[in-house]
This record gives sequence, structure tokens and C-alpha cells, in this order.
Amino acid sequence: MTAARLWMYAVRIAQLDVATVAAVCIVGAFVLFGCASVPGAPENRTTTTTVNVPVPVACIDPKDVPPLPVPTPIDVEHATPDQKAAAVAADAEAYQQYARFLGELLLKCSKTGGKP
Repeated sequence: MTAARLWMYAVRIAQLDVATVAAVCIVGAFVLFGCASVPGAPENRTTTTTVNVPVPVACIDPKDVPPLPVPTPIDVEHATPDQKAAAVAADAEAYQQYARFLGELLLKCSKTGGKP
């Protein structure tokens, strides 16, 4: 800025009344201090909250569930196709019986409303 221009601004400010100059100064101060005090980014915090929720308990006792059926032992290298088919059929029947038993157990549990 040139000196003439600064002088022109000073003359204009001098022509204003005292209340206007004071208001401009106050607004200027608010702008300067407001911009200088911009808050920083919030710090990263992780909070944990424990919520106690009742969890339904299965009505099936693990002791009631039988172990998985064991596959039929067979010598695959020396067995005939009929022997292999018979072993596969026996395994399929064992798994079907196992599934039927578990189905009955789950049905009984659902009829009691989840109570043992």
C-alpha cells in the first residue's frame, strides 16, 4: 500500500464517530482472537461399555448328544466295488440315524420352549 492510500484510510476513520470506530475495533478483535483459538482435532479415545443381556441357554445337554458315527473300516486298496459300496451304504445309514436322533432332540427342545 502506498502512503497516500493509508492517509486516505486514516482520514476516513477520523471522520467516523467514536462509537463506530470502537465497534469496528471490537469486531476486528473478535475475528482475530476467534481465528486464533480454533480447537484442534479431538483425541482418539476408545470407550468400552458393558451391557448385561440375558442370553438364552440351549436346552440340550452335551451329555445327551452322541458322538459322531465312526466310518466303517475298509481296506480301500484291496476291497471290491461291492465291499466299498456296502461300506458307504453303512456309513450313510449311520449318519442318517445320527441326524434323526439330533432332529428328535431339537424338536423336543423347541416344544419345551428352550427349557431343559
